Amino acid sequence: MLCKGTLQQLSLRKNKSIKNIADLSAYNSKLFTLTKEIERLKKTIASCQQFNKKVEMNLLLKELESELNSLQRFT
Repeated sequence: MLCKGTLQQLSLRKNKSIKNIADLSAYNSKLFTLTKEIERLKKTIASCQQFNKKVEMNLLLKELESELNSLQRFT
């Protein structure tokens, strides 16, 4: 079993909720998924022609960015 310090180093954060490799994997997976979704949404917004759709997507983008920031800050 990996020691807690090694898990924290792997996650690049002092994350008290990461207790084992499964938690680390879930945390990194969530970060990766949110980052990819944000990048995809930014590209979609840039290519969108309709103002109302852009507004909706920008609201979603702000929610995703807020979720990502809170995940990175909280953990």
